[in-house]
Amino acid sequence: MEVLGPVPESVNCHTCGAAIPLAGKEGFAHTECPHCGAAVVVPVRFGQYLLVAPLGIGGMGTVYKAVDLSLHRYCAIKIVRPEAAANPEFVEQFSREARAAAAVTHLNIAQVYSFGQHDGRYYLAMELLEKGSLDDRINAAGALPEDVVLEIGRQIAHGLRAALQRGLLHLDVKPANILFSAEGDAKLVDFGLAHMQEKQRVALRRAALPAAPVAPPAPDKAVWGTPYYVAPEKLRGQPEDFRSDIYSLGATLFHALAGRPLLETETDDGTTANHLHRPGAALKALRPDLHEATIRVIDRMLARNPASRPASYNELIYDLEAAHAALKRAATGGQRDRAASTNSLVRSLILTAGMVTVGLAAGWLVWQHRENLPELWQKLSAKLSGTPAPPTLPAAPPPPEPGPAPVTVPVTTGTVNLLGDEPWAKAWQDATAVFAAGKYAEAQEGYQAIREKILQPEQTAAHQWVTLFESLTLFALDRTNDVPPLAIGALDAHTLAQPLLQLCAGRVTPQQMEEAVHDKPAWVNALTQLVIGFARVGARQWPDAAAAFRAYAAQPKLDQEEWVYSLQPLAANLAVECAAPAEIAALEAEQKFIEALEKWRAAQEQATLPAVRAALADRAADLPKAAEQQQAALAKTQDDEAKKRQDNEEHQRQLLEADTALLQQTDRSLLGRWERYEFHEAAAQYAGLKEKLQTDTGRKQLANREALVELLAEFKAQLAKDFEARPYDATGLATRGAPLVGQLVRATDAEIFLHTPHGEIAGTWANFEPAALAKVGDHYAATLGKAEPRRYLLLAAFCNHYRLAAAAKVYAEALEKTAPALKEQLDALFAP
Repeated sequence: MEVLGPVPESVNCHTCGAAIPLAGKEGFAHTECPHCGAAVVVPVRFGQYLLVAPLGIGGMGTVYKAVDLSLHRYCAIKIVRPEAAANPEFVEQFSREARAAAAVTHLNIAQVYSFGQHDGRYYLAMELLEKGSLDDRINAAGALPEDVVLEIGRQIAHGLRAALQRGLLHLDVKPANILFSAEGDAKLVDFGLAHMQEKQRVALRRAALPAAPVAPPAPDKAVWGTPYYVAPEKLRGQPEDFRSDIYSLGATLFHALAGRPLLETETDDGTTANHLHRPGAALKALRPDLHEATIRVIDRMLARNPASRPASYNELIYDLEAAHAALKRAATGGQRDRAASTNSLVRSLILTAGMVTVGLAAGWLVWQHRENLPELWQKLSAKLSGTPAPPTLPAAPPPPEPGPAPVTVPVTTGTVNLLGDEPWAKAWQDATAVFAAGKYAEAQEGYQAIREKILQPEQTAAHQWVTLFESLTLFALDRTNDVPPLAIGALDAHTLAQPLLQLCAGRVTPQQMEEAVHDKPAWVNALTQLVIGFARVGARQWPDAAAAFRAYAAQPKLDQEEWVYSLQPLAANLAVECAAPAEIAALEAEQKFIEALEKWRAAQEQATLPAVRAALADRAADLPKAAEQQQAALAKTQDDEAKKRQDNEEHQRQLLEADTALLQQTDRSLLGRWERYEFHEAAAQYAGLKEKLQTDTGRKQLANREALVELLAEFKAQLAKDFEARPYDATGLATRGAPLVGQLVRATDAEIFLHTPHGEIAGTWANFEPAALAKVGDHYAATLGKAEPRRYLLLAAFCNHYRLAAAAKVYAEALEKTAPALKEQLDALFAP
């Protein structure tokens, strides 16, 4: 067995709870608890899952029993083979199909929890079902009880119908793919993924098949699937649809009823050949005790022509339920033998009459074609023997398979006026008002009372309309088994209610009905969407029910047939209600359990339909626990992040304190340089701090200091230029020494030169007070400032630095008037 990950250091014993050390153990090896001696299989870690034990190996990979460590629940996890995952097309299809399968939430389909990739291996996590498969039950008991098989068939048909509404076919329905939950529900597994194995399987060896008058499959479409259950159209290389799944389900039920497959052969090739050229063993011969209704429905599911099989899952479910009901009546009524005797006599009479008719027709046919009799006899012999006749002429292409008969939609209510004053119409209006208020049981009783106590037998059109609305209340009450018999009993009158009742009874599909009414008046389309909505509620097709209710509720009200729109407010609420299960399932598939729980609680409070409440109740056990665990994990993550953030903030505060202390220490060391106006030296000293500062704030403060020193140095250099261009009369200018007499004529970075009557005298910048230098700068700015507003910036920076606040304010105001952008630069420089 392949080991996909590391073995954990220890696990807790499932018997005594003590820790079992696993160091040095191999994955999936058997060991014992050192404390109590209980047998333990060594688990393996795979991402967030702990693989407990392998459950089986299939075409795509291996399935393991696992524990989801993040949600603390058991699940089954399928890990795809590396060679399959190496195909990019496979990976893309795997992801697409896994998402689609995860979106299907139904009691009879194994729930897909999540899918993804770990260490280069793709996996699919799904519901764990440990009560065995249908295949196990057949192997253990042989032929299963008739009522049990019919119930399994009904449940799986419900699951297939729900998946079809999401655009999914299974294409590998077989006993091994039907598992059972702890509650005994039958569930399909590998839904939406089974047909992905097509390109991974070896094509069946068709070269060994004898010649047959059927079209071969395309070269790139190998026949695959479990041969006993593959539909004939697949073997002929023809397109498959949901009827192929109906055939496979029929072959599965045949196996369960007969205790042996429909076609039993030693090899896949032999099975394929038998399947193509002769029918399977008769079910009645193997199980003569079966009810005729059961044999009819199985035979119809196994029809070689897809058009001869049930035209919809609604029809199939109805047939299975009818067979089950007939079986129960036969078991409890005590009249099965007499009924069988009577039916036998009737069948004999019909058979005799049929044989006479066929004989006359055959004689006429022979006479008309007497010249071609040898060729006809050759073809007939080939048909009876199963050996194809040698063709005499190129065969014409076979006609297309007949589709379902079109639905006739009479755009009339008949002779009734649903808003009239007749007693039954008044009662219908009262019952419909109750229906609109969401009181389904009371409305159903009202419609039933109209049928049984008010209407007369001859009022067939009125019977149809009342029955139609009563059927809707039965769907709402989740009494779907009561709908078909009620609806079928009211199909006589030719009104719009007739096809709508056929829809309720499962004889017409929603798709057929929508196609039939697309060009009809708006009120017909509106009413059709309402009926489709309730029919899909009965089928547990939540997204489609929500869409139909939304479409009905959005229809603008028309004066014509106003009564059609009386349930629009109810439908708007039902659209929200029916959307909830699928939305919750989608959130769960994305592992957004907290959001899913909030939506689940809101949906529980708002739910009025028993079927919706039941769908929500299915999540009552797992969802709150999963959300609680996720909430705890989220809270822990938030706490960890808050602590980490707090620790980081404390660390940053300490670093900033260190940076601030370093800057302040440097500022103090520069006091002498400020007095001597040694700005270039101060800049060099600041530059040496860049590598020592550890915070962004510290570096920003250093940058402000460096920018200020640059402006101070520029101010000093500007004065030197001004002295040479326009000497400044320094007589009486305040200094830190003797008073000056003469003109300042030039300067270097270290000295200032004063021209006196006795000659040129050199002095230092340090001889001048800051106010004196500001006065000199103001002199030049007074004449040149408007043309050169930057002088105000230099003066404002110098005065600010040397704490000449009043002067700094004057220059800042002048700067704001002449150069607002430079004012912003100044404000940024001295921002706190």
